[in-house]
Formats: sequence, structure tokens, C-alpha cells
Amino acid sequence: MNRDLELHCRDELRQARAAVLEDAEAFPQVLFAVERTGAALTGRTGTLDTYRNPFMQLASRSPLADKRVAGTPFGRLYDLVQAGRNEALHQGAYARHLADRSIELAIVVEDALVNGSDRVADYMVKGPVVAHAWQPLRVVRHQMLSHSFSFLPVFDGDNGWRVISDASIARVLRDVGNAEERGRRLATAIQEAVETFGLELPTPTQVLPNQSVKELVKQDLRGLPVLVVNEARDLLGIVTPFDLL
Repeated sequence: MNRDLELHCRDELRQARAAVLEDAEAFPQVLFAVERTGAALTGRTGTLDTYRNPFMQLASRSPLADKRVAGTPFGRLYDLVQAGRNEALHQGAYARHLADRSIELAIVVEDALVNGSDRVADYMVKGPVVAHAWQPLRVVRHQMLSHSFSFLPVFDGDNGWRVISDASIARVLRDVGNAEERGRRLATAIQEAVETFGLELPTPTQVLPNQSVKELVKQDLRGLPVLVVNEARDLLGIVTPFDLL
């Protein structure tokens, strides 16, 4: 596979894994993403059984597949997921352990697909959800709770890209004595909340897509996500330490 296809497969696995973390019964999404990755590896449609050797070769690129590092050797993990998939499809038995195993498998394959790259763009979450300074806090709060976000990029006009955190919103909403005032604050636009209630909108580190990950992690990021932008300062993606693990 070329680099673009590898990253596409990695993104599919990452999205499917996130779905399973929200709902264990969504584990087939990981299995389907694994099968699509297998088809990309081999250039043909097959089964988990026919994809086993190509996946073993791919997984060898990741230290997570090393039996000295992993709790379960990759081959054994793959076999468990394959067996569980067959049982689930034929008997309809959705088991929590299969969800856990599918997540573990996806983590190894994702790491193998991106291993060796030092470009920030290869680790970023593309097209992130963003907020705008004119939006009320209730909208931002809803986005954060719906997607389990801790930060959202905010476009603040002439100030460019900044970020809003769940902690800063919590301080504004909980520093009140009654429900009526909390409701008023929820209806307040981000920019007004900055001026009136001291809502914090820090400016995060912004980097170009080809920025070195090795150099980035040496910087003091102040606990904030990194925004990936182009030369025109358009937002391309977002990277957190979680994405670099």
C-alpha cells in the first residue's frame, strides 16, 4: 500500500474503534474496517482467514505486536477475533470480550500502518469539529458531551484560531448560584462570555503538516492540543498527545 492508502485505512480503524468505545455492540465496525484493510493489503476481497499472513507481516512493523511488549501475541489476538467474528455472525452472540479484543487488534494495526512516519499530518485528526466565537456556550457544551471532546478549536476572527476547553466552560457554568443564571450563561455567545465571565480561549501551538513529531513533542504545549494549519492558516486537523501515543 502507498502512504495515502495506509493512512486512509488507519483513519477507518480509528473511527471504528471510537464507535466501539461508545457502544460495545458496534464492534462489527472494527471487523469490517479490518477486512477492508486486508483487501487493501492483498489487492483482493477475501476473509479474515485469507488476510491472516498479510496482517502478520503488517503487524511486525509495530512494537505492539512483539510478544515481549503485548499482553497477547498478535497472531493469537487475530485468531481470537476471527473466531469471535464467526460466532457472532452465525449465532448473534455479541460479547463484551470480542469488543475488547477488536479494539486491541485495531490499536496494533493502526500503529503498524503509521509506524515510521515523523510527519504531524500523519497523526492528526482531519477535519475536526470547530466552534465559532458567535456560538452560544450551550452549543459548544453539547458538541463536547456528544463526542467526548476536551477541547474544540475556535475561530476568533482577527485573533485567528484559539481553543476552548471543557474545564473553562465548567468554570463559567458552575460559578453561579441558581439555575436561571446558569441558563443565561448557556445562552451567552463565546465572545461575550470571554468579556463578561472571563471564559479562557488560549492560543495553541500551530504547525504545518510536515512538522516533525520528534521536534513537536519536545515543545511545551501547555496541556493544549496542537492545530495543524496550511500556509494560509486554514485549519487542516488537530493533534493531541493521545493521538501520538
